This record gives sequence, structure tokens and C-alpha cells, in this order.
Amino acid sequence: MSLTTGWRLLLFLLLMVAAVVGEVSKRPASTKALHCETGNHTCHQDAACVSTRKAYRCKCKPGFNGDGKVCKDEDECHQENGGCVHLCINTPGNFTCACNDGFTLGPDGKDCLDKNECFENKGGCSHQCVNSLGSFECKCSSGYSLDAVGKKCVFGEWCRIKHGCDHGCRTASTSNKVECYCRNGYFLHSDGKTCIRDCELGNGGCQHICNTTANGPVCTCAPRYILNPDGKTCTASCSVNNGGCERKCADSINGPVCSCPEGFKLHQDGRSCIDVDECEKKTDGCSHMCENIKGGFECVCPPGYKVSSDYKTCVDIDECIIEGACDHRCENLPGSFQCHCKQGYQLYGVTHCADVNECAVQNGGCAHMCNNSEGSYTCSCNPGLKLHPNKHDCIDVKQCISLVQQPNSILTCVPVGPKEQHCVMSCTENAFLINQDGVFNSTSVSFRCGPSTNYEWTNMEAGLPQCSTNILAPSFTKKARFVLIRDSCVVGPGEIEMMKQNLTDTFNTDKRYKCNNSCQVNFLDLLCGSRRKKFRQMVRRNRKQLVTAEFELQINPNKITENCDVDCRSKRTLKRFNRLLKKARQSVKRQKFPVRLENKDYKPIKKSFKSDKETDELCVEGTQLINKTCIGCTFGSFYDSKTKKCQVCPRGTYQDKEAQLLCKDCPNKETGSGIEGATALQQCNDLCEPGTYSASGQKPCLACPVGTYQPKYGRITCIPCGVGLRTKSIGNTGFQDCISKVTCQAGHHYNITTQTCSICPRGFYQSKPGQDFCYPCPGKTMTDFEGSVSPEDCKDRRCGQHMGDFFGVLESPNYPGNYPINIECVWKIQPQKRRRILIIIPKIELGDKDQCGDIIVMRKSKNSYTHSTFETCESRERPIAFTARSKKLWIQFKSNGNSTARGFSIPFVAYNEEYESLIEDIVRDGRLYSTYQHQQIFKDRQLLTALLEVIATPYNYLKYANVSHTMFPPSFFKLLTPKVRKFFQT
Repeated sequence: MSLTTGWRLLLFLLLMVAAVVGEVSKRPASTKALHCETGNHTCHQDAACVSTRKAYRCKCKPGFNGDGKVCKDEDECHQENGGCVHLCINTPGNFTCACNDGFTLGPDGKDCLDKNECFENKGGCSHQCVNSLGSFECKCSSGYSLDAVGKKCVFGEWCRIKHGCDHGCRTASTSNKVECYCRNGYFLHSDGKTCIRDCELGNGGCQHICNTTANGPVCTCAPRYILNPDGKTCTASCSVNNGGCERKCADSINGPVCSCPEGFKLHQDGRSCIDVDECEKKTDGCSHMCENIKGGFECVCPPGYKVSSDYKTCVDIDECIIEGACDHRCENLPGSFQCHCKQGYQLYGVTHCADVNECAVQNGGCAHMCNNSEGSYTCSCNPGLKLHPNKHDCIDVKQCISLVQQPNSILTCVPVGPKEQHCVMSCTENAFLINQDGVFNSTSVSFRCGPSTNYEWTNMEAGLPQCSTNILAPSFTKKARFVLIRDSCVVGPGEIEMMKQNLTDTFNTDKRYKCNNSCQVNFLDLLCGSRRKKFRQMVRRNRKQLVTAEFELQINPNKITENCDVDCRSKRTLKRFNRLLKKARQSVKRQKFPVRLENKDYKPIKKSFKSDKETDELCVEGTQLINKTCIGCTFGSFYDSKTKKCQVCPRGTYQDKEAQLLCKDCPNKETGSGIEGATALQQCNDLCEPGTYSASGQKPCLACPVGTYQPKYGRITCIPCGVGLRTKSIGNTGFQDCISKVTCQAGHHYNITTQTCSICPRGFYQSKPGQDFCYPCPGKTMTDFEGSVSPEDCKDRRCGQHMGDFFGVLESPNYPGNYPINIECVWKIQPQKRRRILIIIPKIELGDKDQCGDIIVMRKSKNSYTHSTFETCESRERPIAFTARSKKLWIQFKSNGNSTARGFSIPFVAYNEEYESLIEDIVRDGRLYSTYQHQQIFKDRQLLTALLEVIATPYNYLKYANVSHTMFPPSFFKLLTPKVRKFFQT
């Protein structure tokens, strides 16, 4: 595992669902015992039995404490009175709150609110009822006063007016004096007149707790409540039901203050939060489109783009980085991509390439016989004739083909008899004779052609030799490694690059290695740990870590001189290289090989330097290795970096220099113009143009006479229009210039024999009018109907599928092009034992939705009575993932003859059934597909491929360890993380 990516692994595992199984990737699946279902367990009667992946566990029910095998009732009233503000009543496994007289239980079941007794029959008062907190008081009309009970009004106010008593007066039992008294629930003040309410009546007017004092009740609040400024009522703090706030709550001296997170604003009720539409207010900052979601917004990109790591800016999707995006060559375009096929192949189905049968169109342009092959074709001639250098026309077999002098060469030819020629080729100064087998040992080569050689040139088995000035000895490379001891094995990519440069400088500047600036370190990678046991024992107890540095070292040769040719220089360079590696090994062993890393010098462990046995030869770009010699690509050719070989410049291009990586385009480049392997700009116009011809196929040329035409470059004859057909003038370039009785429309061709138009049969097309042929569809593709006018009508009717051991992809025929009409596909998925099927559908595009003619069905078997896992006849833009109801799956796709569409590409994976509950928990959560960002994850082929591979075989997570978490929206982490944690805690 690379140090620079190791820290991302756990995050990637947690994110990608399947990474969950990475912790137990090589553990065999266990068979879950049905202890809970059968009642075969030892859980207490007040405990719940919970099945786990291995067996079961017991968990006491809410309101009980214990280990699940023994559970005891929990007295909730013991802790903070159970949260009740008045009375807490414990019950088995639960508790209830109750309130004092004059109060009712609040909606939360814990707080107590005042009861307005005056609502019922005025509280029993004869005149007026005045409600108070926890109680009520009767009042009398003017001229009346309350009796001793406090409810009935009697005439007169003598006690209040004469003696100033609050409630009433009476004659004292010990004397004849009149004294004041108070009704029940009150006590007489020390002034003998005023009545003060005590805690027994209506809780003393306190909402929560009443404390009796000499001056009357003093109110306090239950825990986590705040006393209001009136000194009687209480307000819940933020610790009780979040203070009544929907989202955020903050305590203040006036009680809880509600607020809302970013993306919301406070409702006028002061408690609720309502969404802010950032898109409407233009505060989103999106580079393209904005879509409002609850609590925020998402930036939406047009097709072919995705949001960057700032989640606001849209950047182009490089579809070409996906392996297999195109069969041949992929060209990324802004917001799209374009597939291109190699010469001899034709594009179909947007991304696929198939062989073109050139021989089916005007005999491939061959004068006699045409032979089609995969990606190409060849012409051949009748007996007595041989192919012209243009490879299409035929000439007399008793004719020598003229040799063409090559750059940097001297070609001398002399006649040596009737129709016999002798030529000698040599190179100019500082150039060497070469061919495809390597460098010649001689400085010249001779050729002969005539009757004695059957008119074929001798010494041409490997082609006409070239003269090159670009001959070099190869460089040598070898991989090596050493081991360091550090506090940590985590190193950033920038530090690794600096260490690589430091190693290069060490080899080039230290005189012991004798590199003299001819050495370089091509790559360096740092790995945690070491394979060698004796090194691991060195850090077992000291909390240090081993770091293995693997690198590739290259040594470049000195220039070739008169005294030391290629072979001499190669041997000397290799000898220097082996001596260098030996010195490095000795330096490490003697602790004299300092390694600079993160501004600190380290000494590799003694005897830890090892190099591979194999030494590779390497040539600089523009040259290819032939027989241990680096030879530059000659004039008229270029270096292909993919094949690492020299290739001839195709027609329409040229190259007038050696060791080049590309050919130059000819001015006004036309398909088929110019000679193959052109070495100069002048050769771009050597060939006869369409509508002309000459005996050699090269200029000067003659115009095709009346009644003939020529559509190709470099031909020696013209093609007749046919019996009874003529042209208006000379120099015609195609059959459309021939005057026929009728002009055939596109999708048809002119039949010269019947002189009528014939429709192009199925499997053929013609996009232009006035032609005498139809193009064949490439490979095994077929058109839906006769008379096709476009190559896009050619469709592959084979049902697409890519099946692996644990995952695969099902595709509609011709995907991602439109599927054919009247097609039926059937697939069967039957995974290995103890594996279940997960289906992911990124997108479906179907045609005949009105009549439901195109349909895809997924169920257990072809029996229509089995339950369907999925069925649709409509297009679906929104992705979906689901698990199959059965352990095997039968999938059918059918199309009718009404319309067509792009179809589908449906990946699936067979995952370990031990993780079925986790997978189902995730795919059934609607939030997985609810946002644009989440949907794009399922439509990203790169991420989806990684997801499937890791789900199927968890140890493959190392392959995708460099996938950064920044590629995924934070909401994706937020959704998956708790599900994964919950699964492993079960």
C-alpha cells in the first residue's frame, strides 16, 4: 500500500458501502443460527433477543437494567425525579408523571400547567371567580364579603372596614376582642390582619416547587428549567425538549432562544425553521444551474460535465479515462467525447468498431481480385500480371519497378543487359545503412532486377534499406530497494518527489558512483513495512515503523565515437552500471548512504539494499531498439509511443526529419492523397488526383476520357460508366457524373444491368444520391429496414453482457447506440453459494412507452407467475439500486417494431449474503437517490466500476485506494457512515 494513499483507505471503505466488508474480506461466511426465532436462548423475560451474524445477544428492554440474562426494573424517578416537575410514579419498566391539584400535565408528559378552575361553574363561587396559578379565588360584589369557606358571598363588609381583615373576623375564644382569621390554605401575618397563601393551596402559586417561608411561599423550578421574572412560572431550558426549538437552542436569562442552521431561517413563531431558497436569491455561486433542496442547494451541470471539488463549478468529464470507453481511440471533447476507429474499421453504436469489407464496394478499387481481411484488404492480379506500387492496379509481370532514392543515400543504377539493371546504394557521411533487422555491417548494398531475377529486386527481402544518422547505444535500467526506520510511514507526494531528486543528485555527484550526470531515478515509491522478517523484528518493541523505498535507476551511455562503436559503448555502459550498483550496496552496508527525507537524514538498514537480477535496455523516444542498438525512426516514418516502434507515415502526411514522434500533415490534406512514407513536402502532390491517371500513377497525368471516371488518387486507368452510359465531359471523379436514365435517391443504388434503381437491402446503406453501390454495414451489424441512408442505422443485434465471477454488466444490443427493433434478450444470473445479487440501474431509455412495446423484466425465472423484482416499459432518468428477491435472477428485454432508443447498461454484483441487511438498509433509503449529486455517483462509470469490484471482492480496495473522498459529496458520507457503524456494532 502506498504511503501517499494509505490514509484514504479507511475513508474510502466506509464511503463505498462495500468497503464495509473489507474488514472481513477473507473470512468465510458464517451460518446464522436461528436462536431468537426458535426461542432457543437464555434471555430474561424483560429482555429482547437480537440475532447477530454469529449467534445472538440479549438486551434488556427499555426501563430495565442488566446484562440481558438478568434484568431489573430501573427506578427512573430516582434520577432528577424522572424529569417530572411535580410527582413521579415508578412502574415496572416505565414511569409516569402527575401534577398537584390545580395543575394539568403538559403535552410533553412531564411539565405541569395551570388549570383554570373558573371554567367549570365559576369554581363554585357565588359571585366572581378569579383564576390564579395552581388555584383560584372567589370575589364578591360590592357590599358583600366571603364566608369562612371562601365561596359563598354574604351581605356586609364589617370585618374588612371596621377591623381591616383580609378574609374575616370573629370573637376570640379567650376574650371578647375581635380577631382576624384566614381561610384554609392561608396563614395570618404577624400584623394580625393580612392573610398569606401557603404551599398547600394551589402549590403556593408556584408552577413547579413551592418553599414556605415566614413571608410566604418562595418558588423554584425543577432541574433544567428557568424561573421567569414573575418569580412564579418556569420555562424549560434547552436541555428539556430542546427548549421547544425545532433546530438550534441557546439559553438566556429570558429563556431559550431558537435559531436555525445555515440554509434555514427562523419562522415568525420563533421556534420553527423554514428553508431558504438560495437559488431564488442568487446566492448560490453556481457556475451553471442551481437546484434548491431543503436546507441548502445543489449546483447542477449540463450533460457531459460534473461539479468540481468546490461543488459549485462545472468541469468537463473526461470520458476517455474509463477503460473501454471506445473500442479503439477516444477523443475527449468539452461536454462530450468522440470515438475513432483504426483504418479499415468503421464506427457503430457510438463507441464500437468493426471491420469494413472494402471488397464489397466497387471491388475495393482493385483492378482484378480483392481479398478482405480483419481491418484491411489486399488486391491481387490475374496470371501474367503483378501489383503496381499503388497496390491496386496490375502491370506486366515482366517489368521491374523503379527504385526511389532515399534521403542521406546515394543510389547508382546501370543497365547490365537486356531489361537487366544493377543498382548500388551507399550512405552519405555520418549515416549508417539500416533496415528492419538493424544496422548493416557493410557501407553499401547492391540490387539486381531483370530476366535473371524474374523481374524482382534482389536483397530486398527486408525492404529497401535506409540511411540513418541517428544510431545510439541503449540506456540500462534496473529496479532496486532499501529499508529505512522512521517514526511514521506516512509521507506526502511532494516529499517523495524531493527524495527522488536527492537520490539522483547523490548518484551523480558522489565520485564513488562515477555517474558524471548520466544517472537518473525514474520513479520512487515508499511502502509501509518490509517482507524481510529480520527487519520486522528490529521495530517490534520500539514503536518505530519500517519504510521500504523502491526505485528504478537508469544510466545513460556516452556518445559513440570512431574508437568506440555501439557494441563497445553498450558493454562499457553496462559494466559501469553493475559497478555502480555494487558500490551502492557496499555504501548501505557501511552506513555511508545518507537518504534525505522531510529535512532529515536517514541511514538505510545494513544489508537492506537489493536490486533485481534483470537489467532492461531502454531507448530514448524517437528511436527503437533493434538488436541491442537504438535506431532513430528514419525519414517518412514516426515513433509510435504505444507500440514503441517506428511506423510509416500514412498517405496525406510526410516526415522530412529523423527520430520524430509525429508525421506532418500535407497542405490541403485529402483522404488517400500523397504517397505512403513520404519524406518531403513535394511528395504530397506526386500522385494523380481523382479524375486523372498516368502510366505510373504519378504526375504528369491525363484527364479521364468521356464515359469514364476515377475516384481514387494515383491510379493508372479510369473506370468505364457501363454499357450505354456517358459523361458530359472529361475528368470525372465518380459514377454520379455518369448520365443515367434515372437518378437514384439515398438508400438506393443504380443497377447498370437493368438500368433501374434498386433499394439497398438490409445490412447495407447509401447516404448519397446517384450512386451505383450500397455500403455494407461493418462486422456483424445489421440495419432494421431496407433502404437505410445512414451508417448509424447499422446496429449490433447481439445482447450485450460482460460476466465475471462476482460482478458484471448487462447491456441492450448496440449500446450505447440505439437498440434494434424486434429484438429479444434473455440473461440469467446465478451467483455462487452464500452470495446475493445487487442490481444498480443508473439510467434506462426505452422507446415505445405509449403502447408499452419495449419492456425489461427481472424475476426469479421465466415463469410469469414468479414475483418480479423489477419491471418497466418506460424511460427512467433517476438511478435506483435494489437487491434481488431470490438467489438467482432471470432478465428479459424485448422491443417491438415501433420505435427505438438508447437502452441501458445495468451493472450487478454478487455480494456475500452475510452483509445483506447492510446492503438493503442502504439501497432502500430514499436519500441515496434524492439529490443530484448522489445520482451522479451512480452515473459515473469510473466510480461505479470501483464500487462493484470492491463489493464483490473486498480485497480489491487496494486497487482503488487512490480514489479521493473529495470526489463524493459530504451528504454521501453522512448517509452511509451511521449505517456502517450500526452494522458492525450489532
